[in-house]
Amino acid sequence: MPDAFDCPSCGERIQVHLAPGTPMNCPRCAAPVTVPVAASDASMPMAAPVSPYGAGMAQPVRTGLAIAAMVCGIAGVITCIFPLGIVGLVLGIVALVKTGREPQVYGGRGMAIAGVCTGAISTLIIVPLLLVSILLPSFARARELSKRAVCNANLKGIGMAMAMYANENMEAFPPDLDTLVAGGSISQGMLTCPSADAANYVYIRGLTTAAPPGTPLIYEPIENHHNDGANILFTDLHVEFIKPPKLDEILAPYRNAELPEAADELNPERRRDNGR
Repeated sequence: MPDAFDCPSCGERIQVHLAPGTPMNCPRCAAPVTVPVAASDASMPMAAPVSPYGAGMAQPVRTGLAIAAMVCGIAGVITCIFPLGIVGLVLGIVALVKTGREPQVYGGRGMAIAGVCTGAISTLIIVPLLLVSILLPSFARARELSKRAVCNANLKGIGMAMAMYANENMEAFPPDLDTLVAGGSISQGMLTCPSADAANYVYIRGLTTAAPPGTPLIYEPIENHHNDGANILFTDLHVEFIKPPKLDEILAPYRNAELPEAADELNPERRRDNGR
């Protein structure tokens, strides 16, 4: 403890026997002062702090984040598992920030950089694959819908040719579709659905415009559109895409109607003629 010190206000020499840091008042000017540390005490060397990890041992550097980032990034590249690449990228960024701010505590900067790089590569590889897997079914569906629309347009064109033929032939439809092709009313390509390899429209022969409006005139196999349904041209010349089970209900009575003898049973005009 100091024996004396000067008052910072009046310069009076104050004799004390108090511990350093003790507040008091100057006996001359009554100014508040604090007993200072003695010069001899201040000049004494301080004891070196003792490491909690033992004498002569430095604090270990933490590398867990950097290692985890590198492992996740590499695993993401190898396995192409999307979350692993993202985790490696995020952990690598966090590890880089910590090594930059506290290098004495956090290490493994190289491993953190490797985690960021591999995580980014994994993400760049997987994201396009995910987009393709998501959009490919949509593209396939759109392509199928476009083919279905072309098929619908083909049948509408054939229906118009049927109407013109019936108008010139006492309301009777042609004996076969080749008659329309030969007459130039339709082209050969209109007889083929874009989803089929060859012409496979089924024509129910022997009908006239007097048949009930819900009677199918031309239909396509359901296989043309992956068993999702089929386009049907009805005797009132409208075209509709019908899905199962309604499709089966409509076509069940006419499965063999493309044969002339079966068509006779469906044609009300011929039924009247046969009954005479």
